[in-house]
Amino acid sequence: MASNSRMNIPAVLESDDVVSSTIPDEDIYPVEKIVNHRRMDGKLEFLIKWEGFPDEYNTWELESKLFCHDLISKYKKKNKTEIEKV
Repeated sequence: MASNSRMNIPAVLESDDVVSSTIPDEDIYPVEKIVNHRRMDGKLEFLIKWEGFPDEYNTWELESKLFCHDLISKYKKKNKTEIEKV
């Protein structure tokens, strides 16, 4: 069961990206996959499956907080019709 509680994850990279952050003391976690999407207050959010964490640690994240641009592009292309409905 997915949890929508936040893990205080400010930025995300794909597994094969170089891990770096310009924000001191902020961790960056790799994304395994995008599980789902929704709109909250008019903003698109994605349900993120974090690499190395069980599903109960999945979190809803604003698109603007994610750095996994390739995964987002692929997800949007695959789910274009569903995204337009929400």
